[in-house]
Amino acid sequence: MRNILRARRIVCKSMGEFLGYLLDAIFALMMLRMLYGVLRQFIAPRRANRGTRTSTAGQQAAGAGGQMVRDPECGMFVSTELSHRLRKGGETLHFCSEGCLEKYRSRAA
Repeated sequence: MRNILRARRIVCKSMGEFLGYLLDAIFALMMLRMLYGVLRQFIAPRRANRGTRTSTAGQQAAGAGGQMVRDPECGMFVSTELSHRLRKGGETLHFCSEGCLEKYRSRAA
């Protein structure tokens, strides 16, 4: 009986040590992830200033052809050359997709 109790104490002690190491590892990973997020915030603005993402809506429209206008249904900017169009009272509305055009038609009806 004593041997069983002694073995049980050893198992519980080693299980407790294992859980302690596991919690330490989880904490260390959380700290590394937090540090990575902080460093990424400091590095990311510098990369953006190198000219990789400095285009404006007008420059994007020139690349796609036409002007950029706002979709009245979802608010997304879309090129007048690539948009789905709807003539309404002498005005042309531009939509980013057929889905937005259909939503607008069903809502307006």
